[in-house]
Amino acid sequence: MHFRKSPLALAILLCLSPIPEMNYANAQTYTVTGSSINDSEAQFRRALEQANDGDTIRLAGDIQLMRGSGFFSFDKKITIDGQGNRLHFEGYNLSLGKDVTFSNVNLSLKPSRDLNNIFGSGFNNLKAASTYIVTNGNKLILDNVRTNVNGEPADTRPMILLGNIDPTKNNNGHDALVVTNAHPTETILSSVVVIGNNNSNTDTPVTISLGENVSFVNQVIFEREGEEDIYSGAVYLAGMNNDQEHNRAINFSSSSNAITKIYTGEATNVSVTLNNINPETAITLQDVKDLTLNNSRITLDKNLSVSETLTLNNQSAITTVASKDAFGDIAKTSLMLNNIHTNGNNSNITIVRDNALLINGNITGELTINTEDKDNNVSLPNGSTLVGENGSYVVKLKTEVTQPVSENTTTDSSNTDVTPAKPTDSTPATTGEQTGSSDITSPTDTAATSNETTPPATTGDTATNSSNTDVPPATPTDSTPATTGEQTGSSDITSPTDTAQTDDQAEASSSDTATSTPAQPTGDVASTSEQATTSSTSTNHNKITITTAEQETQRAIAESRYATVVSNFALNSIRNRLEHSRSSNAYPYLTATVNGMIPTVSEPGRLWVNSSSDRITQDLYKFNNFGLQVGYDKSSALDNGTARFGFALDVEKGKANFAQFSETYKTQTYGMALYGAYETEDRHYLDVAVRMARASNELKSNASQAYHHNLYSASLAYSKGFELSNRWEIEPYTQLFYTHLSSTNYIRNGLNVTADEINSLVGSIGAKAQYQLNQTLNFYTKVAMHREFNATQDIHIIRSATDRVQHNINHRGTWTTLGLGMKARLGNNTHLYLDADKLFGNGYKQSYQITLGLDWKF
Repeated sequence: MHFRKSPLALAILLCLSPIPEMNYANAQTYTVTGSSINDSEAQFRRALEQANDGDTIRLAGDIQLMRGSGFFSFDKKITIDGQGNRLHFEGYNLSLGKDVTFSNVNLSLKPSRDLNNIFGSGFNNLKAASTYIVTNGNKLILDNVRTNVNGEPADTRPMILLGNIDPTKNNNGHDALVVTNAHPTETILSSVVVIGNNNSNTDTPVTISLGENVSFVNQVIFEREGEEDIYSGAVYLAGMNNDQEHNRAINFSSSSNAITKIYTGEATNVSVTLNNINPETAITLQDVKDLTLNNSRITLDKNLSVSETLTLNNQSAITTVASKDAFGDIAKTSLMLNNIHTNGNNSNITIVRDNALLINGNITGELTINTEDKDNNVSLPNGSTLVGENGSYVVKLKTEVTQPVSENTTTDSSNTDVTPAKPTDSTPATTGEQTGSSDITSPTDTAATSNETTPPATTGDTATNSSNTDVPPATPTDSTPATTGEQTGSSDITSPTDTAQTDDQAEASSSDTATSTPAQPTGDVASTSEQATTSSTSTNHNKITITTAEQETQRAIAESRYATVVSNFALNSIRNRLEHSRSSNAYPYLTATVNGMIPTVSEPGRLWVNSSSDRITQDLYKFNNFGLQVGYDKSSALDNGTARFGFALDVEKGKANFAQFSETYKTQTYGMALYGAYETEDRHYLDVAVRMARASNELKSNASQAYHHNLYSASLAYSKGFELSNRWEIEPYTQLFYTHLSSTNYIRNGLNVTADEINSLVGSIGAKAQYQLNQTLNFYTKVAMHREFNATQDIHIIRSATDRVQHNINHRGTWTTLGLGMKARLGNNTHLYLDADKLFGNGYKQSYQITLGLDWKF
C-alpha cells in the first residue's frame, strides 16, 4: 500500500490535535478549540490522554461532550482553564483519579433524559435531576466556576460526593473540596456529601472549604427509581441519608451566608469553622467536635452539642431561639458545650426566653451571656458564676468575685477577740465553704479524727485581717474539732438523714417523681451552693461532678422507655383484631343485629395483617413508632359459645427525639404473641393474650451506644354487647394490661447508666358504639379511660464509685383515649378496617395511634 502526502489531510490533522505550549517547571498547556461539537470533543479527549501531571488544558471555545453515560474520568493532576467558556457534559458524572482544578469555566453537567421522562413531563416542565462529581480521595478545586446548565431547570446543579464510589478508582487518601472566587448568582451546588469509601480506607480525612458567595439550591428531593430519594440543598457529612457512622476527620469551613444547613448525622470527628458570616436565617448545625467562629454571628434554632471546644474570635456571637417542629409544636433549643475559648472583646452568647445553655468544661477569655433567666437557662461548670455588667452577664471565676458576708464569718477582726472553740459532743460549726451551716448534729457522740488536739477555730477563710487579734488557744475536746473551709467533708461520720441541705436540695429531694440521692452515705456536713445543682454529696470531699444537664438528659432517655409500654401496639392490635372478627360474623342483612349471633360451627381459619403508626409526645421527648403484625387464628364451636385461638408475629421500629438535646433513641422490637377468646351466644366476650419480645435500642449521638432489653406482656379483657336497634349497638368493656420491661445499662459520655426494670399495670374501662350503614360498611366510635397503677423506675448515673446519683421516676397517671373507626367488607371473605385513637391527659400532647388492618377468611 502506498501513501501520498496531502496538504489538506495534514491541515485537518493539525486542527484536530491540541496545541501544546511549554510552561515553566516542565508543565505544558494544551489549547482546545470549539470549532464544532465533534471536533471539540475529540480534541478534549486527546488533550486528556496527552497531558501529564501538572499540565493545563485551556479552552479556546465551548466544549461539549454529548450523549454519554456512566463516569467521565479525570486521571491526571491537571487544571482545566476555561477562559470563560463552557465545558458541557451530557449524561456523564465526573470521577477524579487525581487532583483536578476547574478554573474560570462554566462547568455544565446535564443529566441524561430518557423519552419517558421527557414526554411524561414535557420539555417545559422538566424536573431537576442530580449529577455527581466524585472525588475518590482526591482534591477538587472550583475556582471562579459557574454551574448553570442551559435548557435545564435552575436547580439542576452538580452534587459533590467526597468519597469513593467509582469501582475503577483507588482512593488517594485526601478527599478535599475547595470553592473560591464564587460568582454571586451562578456558583450554585446541589449539595456536598461525604460518603463511604468502597474498597478503601474509611478513615480518609476530608477537607471542605466553601468561599464567599457559594450557595446551594433550595431543598429539592431527587426521586430515583428503585433507590432512596436524595435530599439536596445542604452539606451532609454522614452520607446521602445522613446515617453513615464513621470517625473520619472532617474539617469544614465556610465564608458564605447562604450555607445554613450542615448535617453531621453519625459522623463523630467533625470540626466546623465559619468565617465572616451573618446569615439572615438560623443555621442548622448538628453535633460537632469543634466549632470556630471568626467574626461571625449565627442563630441556632436546633439543638447543638460541641463535644470539645467552641472558639469565638473577633466579636463572634451565637443566639439560640426556639422553633416549631414538623408537628407544629414549640421546640426549645439547647446549646451544650464543653470548653469555650474567646479572643477579643464582645464575644457573646444570647439565650432567648426558655432555651438553654449548658457548659461543662473550661472557659478561657472573656465571655458575655445575655439571658432573661440566668438561674434556669444557664448551667456553668463548678467554679464559675455570672456577674452582671452593663445589662448582661459576664462569666467569672468564683474566686474573682467578692462573696457576701455571712453571719459566721468575720471580715475585719483587727479589734476583735476570737473565743476558742467550745467543747461539744458533736461536730461544731464549720467555716469557709460551710458558712451559714450552723452546728450539725451527728447521730454519734463522737467522731474520730487524725489529731486529738483541736486546731484554732479561726482561719484565713474566716478573718481577712487579724493583725491585732488576740486568739486564745483552742480547748482540747474529745469530739470533732472545728473544721475550716479546706477541710469540708473530712469527717468520717456518714449519716445521710441528718445532712443539712440547701433550699434547692430540699425541694429536689422531696419530689416523688424526681429524687436524686447519692449511692453512698454523705458526710455529716452542710452542703454548699455549688452542690445545690446536683442535690448530692459524698464523703472525703468527693463532690458530685455529674451536672444537672447530664442528669436531665438521662432522665429524659429513661422516660422515653416508658413510651414503648404506653404504645403497646402488639396487644392493642390483637384486641382490635378480636373485636373485628366478631363483627365480621354479622349476617349480611340489615335486619340482622350489628354483630349477629356467634356461629355454632367451626369457621375457616383467618389470616390477618395490622399496621400501626403511633406518636407519643411528652414535654421531654417525642416518640414515633411504626408496627407491623401478621397473625392467624381459627375458631371452634363449644356447647354454649365459641373458642378462638391464634398466634401473631410482629415487628416495631420506634424513634424518640428529645426537647433539650440532639440525641435520638431508636428501638427495633421483634415479638411473638399467643391469644385466645371465648364468645358466648348472649354476647359475653373474654379475651386473653400473652406476648414476649426482644428490643434492640440505640442512642445515636457523637458516640452511639447500643443495648437490649426484653419485654413480657399480658392482657385480659371482658366486654358485653348490647343491641340498641337493627343498626346500633354498644359494647362496654374493661381491660387489664401488664408489661415487664427488663433493666438495661449503657455508657454515654463517660457515664455508666443503669435503668432498672419497669413493671407496668394499666387498667382500662371504656365503651364502643357501632353503626351499621349497610351490608358492607359500618362505623364506630370509642372512648376509654386508662390508669397506670404501678410503673416506676430507678436510674443510676455513675461516673465513679463515689461520684454517682440516682433518680426515681414515677409513671403513675390517668389518661383518656377517644377513637373513630370504620370497617368495610371487600368480599365474602375479606375485610378492611381503619382505627384512629387520640390520647388526652397525663402530659400527652398531640399523641395518637392509627391502625390499618386487613383479614382474609380461607
